[in-house]
Amino acid sequence: MNPRQFEELVCEHFRQQGYETELTTYSNDYGIDGFAIKGKEKIAIQSKMYGHTRRKINRQMVMELHGAKDFFDCSKAVIATDGTSLPDALTVAEKLKIEILYLNKVQTSLPKRT
Repeated sequence: MNPRQFEELVCEHFRQQGYETELTTYSNDYGIDGFAIKGKEKIAIQSKMYGHTRRKINRQMVMELHGAKDFFDCSKAVIATDGTSLPDALTVAEKLKIEILYLNKVQTSLPKRT
């Protein structure tokens, strides 16, 4: 799976929760990989496919997403990852009310649409 496919997988997760989703362009996206919208709720989503690497979610990523959330007038922000987070990232995420969504590491493909 490549990073774009992971972004699609994250959007599929939100669609299964009843949201309409929209992927942003792959580059020059202001730090937002997609949006999930349901009613008046608009979620800014940042996807980090780190499960197969040593990289971890850090506090700078959380703070940048918080700014992007406000820039796009979103009501909520989520970092979706198949990896892990550093302790300081969790502290900042809690303070700024940024959700970190840990996706099932076993799920590696999108369901086929018919």
